[in-house]
Amino acid sequence: MNSIKKKDPLTIWAEALNGIFTPIILPTIGVIILFWFSDFSVFPNDNKLLTIWIFFTFSLLLPTILITLFRLYQGWSREQLLEKERRTVPYALAIVCYLFCYYLLCQYQIIYHIKCIIITALITLTCCSLLNQKTNISTHSAAMGGATGLLVIYSLQHFQFNPTWWLCLVIILSGVIGSCQIILRRHTFSQTLIGYCIGLIASILSIL
Repeated sequence: MNSIKKKDPLTIWAEALNGIFTPIILPTIGVIILFWFSDFSVFPNDNKLLTIWIFFTFSLLLPTILITLFRLYQGWSREQLLEKERRTVPYALAIVCYLFCYYLLCQYQIIYHIKCIIITALITLTCCSLLNQKTNISTHSAAMGGATGLLVIYSLQHFQFNPTWWLCLVIILSGVIGSCQIILRRHTFSQTLIGYCIGLIASILSIL
């Protein structure tokens, strides 16, 4: 009888957190948080729901469906899709979806500060895609870097909320997610650090 190798609790927790805080879900979470906790909460509900629907559909749902269909068509497992040589097409699919998301935000004249979320994601994905030819950059850490940068930028502008606890939460969560990548041996420390820095820089560029 073959023995079943059990995963240790640390690996199980790392896989769970890695699956929950995926890069593709953060733009939608970000816009919901802005509408709930910042001065954007005074916007009409119809505008908020429309914006959330655009983000959910074109930055989360559609990329997830397209990437899953591509993986199934290729006959790859989720682990195989994460390999550096096989990430080019998923990157491209996500970038196209994000571009269409940005186009719709422009068509409906959504304010620029909301669009900065998707611009940050686009810059981050593009940089990670280009660097993917050299090294396997952590997109999880890049997404958390972008979230950190946007939070700092918003707090320095006219947004009426105290960023201290949010910033502490995001920084701690960034460290946890980066550690999960290392524990699961999907990325090295340098790859997670570079990814985080890319996200930070992308958030700064998005607001310029």
